[in-house]
Amino acid sequence: MIRRPLRPDDVDRAVAIYNHYVATSTATFHTDPLTPEEWLAAVTPSDDERHGVWALGDPLVGYLVVSPFKSRCAYADTAEVTIYLDPEHTGRGFGTKTTTFVDEHAREAGLHALLAVVCAENTASLALFTRAGYDEVARLREVGRKFGRLLDVVYLERLLSPQDDAPSS
Repeated sequence: MIRRPLRPDDVDRAVAIYNHYVATSTATFHTDPLTPEEWLAAVTPSDDERHGVWALGDPLVGYLVVSPFKSRCAYADTAEVTIYLDPEHTGRGFGTKTTTFVDEHAREAGLHALLAVVCAENTASLALFTRAGYDEVARLREVGRKFGRLLDVVYLERLLSPQDDAPSS
């Protein structure tokens, strides 16, 4: 799978993928479609080189965002992971390959904790992150409202440590 930094000519396709989920699912809690400018403002990471937006596939079939968890410096080694795939490209292993890439990138970048924030009814994303070694660490009950329903949010965490790189015996 091709992974590369997102280019300006990818933005319209990435926004179309995102807006599909805005309109049809609880994968995002945006309730109105975003413009390319709004989307860029939402996904543009900090100046920290450890964060970024990657295109998945060429032509683009999805994207990955590794972003700061919070702006306070004590959280500098923690990042939030977000993956969106074109609905016609789900179930083909792109998500699994992407979580493997995230681990490799995070280790090289010196990140320690990876977080995924997922709506509790998004069972496909919960399964993806669980298979990738993320553990549920929090469930916020009825904190989002979309499509007239109150929704829970699940925080999943993957801790990276030097032991992760050790060969198994």
